[in-house]
Amino acid sequence: MNFLERVFRHTKTSTMVSGVLLALLGIISFAYGEETVLGLVRLAGIIAIILGICRITDAIVGSDRDKTQVGVGIVTLIVGLVLMLAPDAFINIVFIILGLVVLGIGITAFDEGKEKSSTRDVFCGVCDMILGVLMAIAPFAFIHVVTIISGIALLVAGITEIAASMAMENDPIKH
Repeated sequence: MNFLERVFRHTKTSTMVSGVLLALLGIISFAYGEETVLGLVRLAGIIAIILGICRITDAIVGSDRDKTQVGVGIVTLIVGLVLMLAPDAFINIVFIILGLVVLGIGITAFDEGKEKSSTRDVFCGVCDMILGVLMAIAPFAFIHVVTIISGIALLVAGITEIAASMAMENDPIKH
């Protein structure tokens, strides 16, 4: 298994948790628009902290004791703490980061959809990729539009992750 596959591998639990949290973030962003931008940065920090803890715990307690996962978990945890402590500095940056996350989820869903010949996964992957790119390039010019696009993109990414977690086995995929 190459480095990137190890970094982006998820367990069923962490995939379900990230899907639910991304969908929640999307609903909040879409429903409340500009007023929630600062709250979204803090919520992104909370999500990063939770996912960092999940990664570290999975790496230490799980059957596959991958040191890469501990490192990724620590970095994710630190990013989450920074977002929680200094959200004002990261309002635009968080949308770029979330856009890249949605893009990554889209690429993964697209690739898995092609492998399994799943039209649904390919479609969701393409939607995630388009919305992720829009999120990543738009924040400096269209903060209001970004909250709407972000809400839709995060909701679709969350649904994609939840669907992916339901199809997963209990243990991480081993290559």
